Amino acid sequence: MTQILPDRLIKNPIATFEIQHTPHQLAWLNRVAFLVGIPIALWVISLLVWLAWRHTPEQFTQLDPVLDWLQTPVMLLVVLGILLHIQTIAQTLNMSVSTKIRRTHTGAWESLLMTGIDARRLVYGRWWAVVRLTWRRFLMLGVIRAGAVLGLGMVLMNNGTRSFVYLDAGPSSAPGLDAALAALFVFALTLVNGAFTAAAGVLGALLADDTAPRMVTATASRAGALLLPLFLPLIPISGFLLVSDALNDSASVTVFILQIIGMVQATLVDNGVLLGGMFANPLDQGSGVFVPAGLIALAVYAGLVWGVLWVAQVSARRQGVTTEET
Repeated sequence: MTQILPDRLIKNPIATFEIQHTPHQLAWLNRVAFLVGIPIALWVISLLVWLAWRHTPEQFTQLDPVLDWLQTPVMLLVVLGILLHIQTIAQTLNMSVSTKIRRTHTGAWESLLMTGIDARRLVYGRWWAVVRLTWRRFLMLGVIRAGAVLGLGMVLMNNGTRSFVYLDAGPSSAPGLDAALAALFVFALTLVNGAFTAAAGVLGALLADDTAPRMVTATASRAGALLLPLFLPLIPISGFLLVSDALNDSASVTVFILQIIGMVQATLVDNGVLLGGMFANPLDQGSGVFVPAGLIALAVYAGLVWGVLWVAQVSARRQGVTTEET
């Protein structure tokens, strides 16, 4: 894996230093998630995908005894997923901002500037160190969230009238495949959210001066970066609607594009909960919307990581870090 990564990551002295000098202790909630949450999540995912694969959507709605029995473990995953999500995001932001706090308190920040290290290597080094230190936590969180979201879409939100449907386009033609893809999307979105959160924390550490505001600045940087892709599409959406109306374009095409954009925006807000839950629902034939929306959301997250790290490099240069390594 390291062979395909750029040298500024795998041969970065900043990343090496941070990894070696950062504690690796796990909180009790992480231990509970590993020992209890992961086995339950893998079992729930496997069982729900198998049930969806072996039964038609109409037959799936008749599995009340099994689905009712699954409500307790699914609720456990939902609660554990929410708590673990909050803790992991907070830990990642705190770890990101504490890198510069430690350097500032020890006087190593000024010494670091004197080495002539360039802004790109500095920023990417800090970001890569946090990603390396937290990837196992997001891996564990991704599995638990995938199980919880599948449970939301196929068990908790799917009882009674089974009305947890987004597109109202009829039952799914491949419910087992949809459930598996939904779990994969939630898992992948959780991982890229970890990389994005680490980048926002590095930026927050560079934008703030005092210890207390750093965590606030990092949180604000993360929220602010997400607002851009949430509100930026409103301009082309308005223009598209005007042109579509003027050309008497097909209403179905307009609705289809708006559904994708809306689902991408929702995914950036809840990190895939709505997309995964609706995609997994066997009564919703929505793969034509959910697959492109999920792929676009992953691409947007990747773009946000790049953009936030670019802004962090600009901030580092303003604080005296060189543009090119000397």
